[in-house]
Parts: sequence; structure tokens; C-alpha cells
Amino acid sequence: MQEHTVLREYRKKHRYSAQQIADALNVSLSFYYNLENGQRGLTNEMAVKVANFYGVSVDSILGIEPVKEQIRFTEDEINEVLSDLKAAMNEAVSKGLLSEQEKIDFFKKSYKEFEFFMYQKKSQK
Repeated sequence: MQEHTVLREYRKKHRYSAQQIADALNVSLSFYYNLENGQRGLTNEMAVKVANFYGVSVDSILGIEPVKEQIRFTEDEINEVLSDLKAAMNEAVSKGLLSEQEKIDFFKKSYKEFEFFMYQKKSQK
């Protein structure tokens, strides 16, 4: 499998937009699309950034080995974020700001964004 195919596969698997990945890698959207479409080669530095973002080996990003994901966050880090989310939802519900369906929709959307947020939080430490 070619590296640009792997980039697209990872992005879609984790439900990220191309813009989210470009932002996380600190590159323009057009630059990222060129990587993903195979119009630009993946440098060693960029391969390391992408591998770190997804928590996998550089070999996986280069398509050298089967995709193997690694645990990237501690239980305490995850619990802290979930606790903050729960508090925010409880406040919104108690104020009547959300209906039951809106809560469900919110959690579905939040699930997709959770890994992205955790990556950014961990990068700031």
C-alpha cells in the first residue's frame, strides 16, 4: 500500500476532516491534499509527525507493516476530559438548553472530535 493511500485510510478511519489533519500537522490544506493524493512525497519529518498524531509507527504510515495502533493517552487524561464534558452537559440540561435529541447528537459529534482534542491536549504538555 502506498503512503498516500495510508494517509487517506487513517483519516477516514478516525473520521477527521482533511482540514483537521492539516491543522494538527501545521501545514496548509492544499499541502495536505497533495500528500494524501500522492502529488507530494512524504518527508521523513512529516512521516514522523503523522505517525505521532495517529499513535502508530512510521513504518505503518509508509505502508511497510500492517496498521497497529498504540494507546496514546492515560486513563487519568481521558477521565479528566470526560468529567469536563459531563459537567458541561449537566449544566446545559439543567438550564434547559438542550433537548434529549440534541444531547444524543452532541455526544455522537463529540465522539468523533474526542481523539483530535486529546492529541492537541497531549501535544501541549
